[in-house]
Amino acid sequence: MDYANLSLDEMWDLMLDLQICSEETLRVVTSINGYNEETMLDILYATTGLRNFEQVADEYELWEEDEEE
Repeated sequence: MDYANLSLDEMWDLMLDLQICSEETLRVVTSINGYNEETMLDILYATTGLRNFEQVADEYELWEEDEEE
C-alpha cells in the first residue's frame, strides 16, 4: 500500500482498523471541518502526534505486513 497517497476512504478505514480513533470521532470532526485530507491529517495528529500516514506505517510496522502479502 502506498501510505503517502491514500484516498480519504483508505485513511478513514486505516484509522478505524488501527483503533486510532472511533467512527463517531471521525463523523463529528469531518461534519464540522469537512471530509478532506487536511481534516483527516488533523485527526491523525490530534490522536497520535503523527503528521502523515507514512509515519503511521512506521509506527505500527505496517510496511512488514505489506511485504508479506
